[in-house]
Amino acid sequence: MNEKTQWIFNDQQGFEADKTQQVGSVGDNAKTSLDLNEKTQLGVGDHFRETDDIGPVAGWLVVVKGPGLGSSRPIGVGMNSVGRDYEQRVTLDFGDNTISGSDHLRIIYDDQGRSFLVAPGTATNPTRINGKIVAQTQELKSGSVVELTKVTHVRFIAFCGPDFDWSDTEAPEI
Repeated sequence: MNEKTQWIFNDQQGFEADKTQQVGSVGDNAKTSLDLNEKTQLGVGDHFRETDDIGPVAGWLVVVKGPGLGSSRPIGVGMNSVGRDYEQRVTLDFGDNTISGSDHLRIIYDDQGRSFLVAPGTATNPTRINGKIVAQTQELKSGSVVELTKVTHVRFIAFCGPDFDWSDTEAPEI
């Protein structure tokens, strides 16, 4: 651990009048601090979702164009509402404000049919899959490009399907 990243691992917090935040000690009680000038901000929040709170992962959305390029979000079994708001099961808040806050679209994994469906949400911006507008519920194939907006496109990757479903695994003994 070097001096530039050492403050990350500290556990004490407090603010000083000179706008220097004491953020704890590491190792041999060496104090570290973070200068909070106009360009430096330390963000701490509880609005970030844990990726495992959606239950078993059935697939992923991976950003292939736009803000958040390379980022992924898991898709759970059942109904998945997609939008920018943190109340959505799949949150895509990377800076594209043309993605609706809630219910931009819905992705459903049907564990009985072992297939994925996509349905339009209440967004005013039309969603396209591989260039075609989603106007009604339709099948969603792995590898499809979902054009949420003109700015943000995601690729859908299935984990569950005909060859695997979580029902194929044995329940743990309690």
